[in-house]
Amino acid sequence: MPVSDQDFKKILLEYDERRAQAAAEQRAHVEEVHRRLPQVRAIDAELESFGIRAMKEYLQTRQDPRRLIDGVRLHVQSLVTEKEALLREAGFPADYLELHYLCPECRDTGFVQHQRCRCLTQRLIDLAYSQSNIKNLLALENFQTFDISLFSPSSFGNEPATPRENMQHIQDTVMKYIWHFSDTTDANFLFYGSTGTGKTFLCNCIAKEILDQGYTVLYETAYELCSLLEKQRFRDRSRERTREEDLDLPDMILDSDLLIIDDLGTEFATSLSVADLFHCINHRLLHSKSTIISTNLALSQLKKQYSDRMFSRLLGSYQLVKFYGDDIRTKKKFTRPVREA
Repeated sequence: MPVSDQDFKKILLEYDERRAQAAAEQRAHVEEVHRRLPQVRAIDAELESFGIRAMKEYLQTRQDPRRLIDGVRLHVQSLVTEKEALLREAGFPADYLELHYLCPECRDTGFVQHQRCRCLTQRLIDLAYSQSNIKNLLALENFQTFDISLFSPSSFGNEPATPRENMQHIQDTVMKYIWHFSDTTDANFLFYGSTGTGKTFLCNCIAKEILDQGYTVLYETAYELCSLLEKQRFRDRSRERTREEDLDLPDMILDSDLLIIDDLGTEFATSLSVADLFHCINHRLLHSKSTIISTNLALSQLKKQYSDRMFSRLLGSYQLVKFYGDDIRTKKKFTRPVREA
């Protein structure tokens, strides 16, 4: 789901409009305050000219610059304090005359120290998601539409808990993960079990909750992920990368706060694709980035399909979560209409 050059330019235009809107609002606030409070207008005029006057004083007197700087600092602070007091007395917030950005971190530029800001990364991901209709999916599959009653209260094979008890335990576990995501951004889960037992639905639930907290979330099937990584690997390295390519989704795969890889095992597995997956998983582990993987394969099947290094990473660094029970998708076809599991 790469973002096109045209779409990227539209996003940068949005950021330009944000800054223009913030500047316009600040000007309107200044004009309003200056009309109502002439004292503040006088203070602003003095602050605006004070630096020039201080420089002239230094050139004329050649006094110790440290004393001059200290005097300037004290005088400016007294003016600012007086101005804030006047604003409060008139019922204005102390920061009413400051620029207010939607993203204070990047000041609505999209970049912080030449690196893309989290808000820009998420904006690009949101655009890609809107083009693939996943936003509509998250509106349908979330914890508000989650129905624990779909899972059987009866024993299942040799499992120690019923499917419903197991799902309740899983839900409790992931809710703690979501509530404490700011402290557990290096936590990882491997959801495994037969098809139709709720893995994808739960991944969608988690994605929505973490997105709603303001974190960057990238959700890809294993097939789509490997395709993106393959394109990145075989791109033309003889030419300089454009800014748009530097912001393409393959880079976001490594940097997003949460990466969800759905249906591991459905991709066309080759030595190169497995190596790409290992690099992705290992990079995120090294940089304490949270990853959730779902698969219909049993652990024994995963071991056969992937390299020893990758299987070792999954077993050693991921919390294993087993799903089991009846196929909810099949069950819903023969019972009342229910939400997808």
